[in-house]
Amino acid sequence: MSQIEVFAYALIICIHACALLAFGATYWVDSRDYVSLATAMSAPGDLQLFYGTIGQWIFSHLGPGVPAAWLLLSELPISWQWPALAVFQHMLAAGALIFAFRTVYRLWPSPVHFVFVLLLLLLPAYQAFHNSLLTESATSSLVLIGFSCCLRIARGKRSINNCVIVALMAIVCVTQFRSYWGAIVALMLFYALVSRTFLISRWMVVLFAVSAGSALAFPTYRYLQVGQFFLPAGGINLLISASQANPHPSSTVKTLIKAAGFSDASAHGEALASGITMSDALSAAEKWRAEGLSNSEINEKSAELASALHSDGMSVQLNRLLYGLASIGAILPSAVVPQTHEVFPGYSPRDFLHHLYDYYRWQSWTSSQDYRSTFERFFGPQAASDAAIFPFAIISNAKIHAAFDPYVSTFPERLRDPIYIGVVPPDLWLMLAFLAAALLIVQAREVTILLLCALAPAFAIAYAFPVGNPRYAVPLFPLYFFVASIGAVHLIAWWRLLRVGQRAAQIHRPGRDSA
Repeated sequence: MSQIEVFAYALIICIHACALLAFGATYWVDSRDYVSLATAMSAPGDLQLFYGTIGQWIFSHLGPGVPAAWLLLSELPISWQWPALAVFQHMLAAGALIFAFRTVYRLWPSPVHFVFVLLLLLLPAYQAFHNSLLTESATSSLVLIGFSCCLRIARGKRSINNCVIVALMAIVCVTQFRSYWGAIVALMLFYALVSRTFLISRWMVVLFAVSAGSALAFPTYRYLQVGQFFLPAGGINLLISASQANPHPSSTVKTLIKAAGFSDASAHGEALASGITMSDALSAAEKWRAEGLSNSEINEKSAELASALHSDGMSVQLNRLLYGLASIGAILPSAVVPQTHEVFPGYSPRDFLHHLYDYYRWQSWTSSQDYRSTFERFFGPQAASDAAIFPFAIISNAKIHAAFDPYVSTFPERLRDPIYIGVVPPDLWLMLAFLAAALLIVQAREVTILLLCALAPAFAIAYAFPVGNPRYAVPLFPLYFFVASIGAVHLIAWWRLLRVGQRAAQIHRPGRDSA
């Protein structure tokens, strides 16, 4: 083990430890949904109540990973719950980062990798989520482990058995946090095996079996507990997001929406000026249920209306494109769209860009806003009225408030972003990764293809939903930095080779020879 490796590993551990303290307890309102599902999972009757109506309409996409983690944390004293969560997630992230650094350093030895790992460690958008009860931390760590294993398989010369086993474990685990990321890691492993001529092999059979088993595990458990089998779906969330992408639907689509039971007095009324709200969608779902539709039929009806909304003209496709790009970390493309275009209800492209950037800064914990007051608004007593419509939400708010409140940080933003890397739009990291991937097409095409295996599905899912949020790019950030690092190593090697060739040409010039 080289000195650079030892120093890098020590630095990874130290910076993660510092970030745990500097960021304190981070959060988003979605944490309530995971705790609610955890509460429901503690008893079959509660799970039946959770998925009776609203749970299946809104929360069928939630995986059991975060809820299961919360159930384990609930066995600890309240004052230990958040520290235990943060320590575990930082340990997993540090381990994944060490594994990835060891992989790329052994394949392409260079101190350049150290620089990019340091930048990643100092990126607030990477560190903040390791302190929250959300899916981003575990997902980003497990995806990085899977990416590193696939890189070793595709590029290495040794036996692939251990790497395949670790990658399969990553697929199983990450599927329980975000199911589509399990499919993405499986796609990476599929390519890695094909690149080593294992298309027809026992490992390919195992890959398909493990992928299918991972995806079906929680739906099967849910069926055994409550007697309902359904896969992750967007539910009425699809209808809400589609209306946001289409603030001015055509008359044909308006007619469909009105026929579905939405009243002209609701927020979507004339030209969907404000988009279909959660209240609108829930009211419609309750009406459909009263008409005799099952939960599955309600979700199907929502999907049909959503399809009509987001297939309604080229302006909607442009919005979906901008949403998809934002969800892989590209928020600046909104700046080149004509300002007369409405990207989101009431938002011009410039407004949308500012919103995405502010949200990125907020989720990075580098905003100047008061995080403690927002915490109270999300989980304090004043949130009870908003939470009352969701199953177990009020008690979940109380649990989160008790566990997180003492640790919400009041440190200045400078401690969380010492080199001001957090003010840089995430587009830079995506652009560097793209440039590196283009450079590596010839000499290390495995890196380029593995990156595309992650990027293309992530974009396609965000475009199809549609959803536009740089938070969904968090699992991609480590991949961007490592791909950029590998590209930088090749670029430096190419530049040095070019300089050597120029010097050799100068030495052998005719004028120099005669002298």
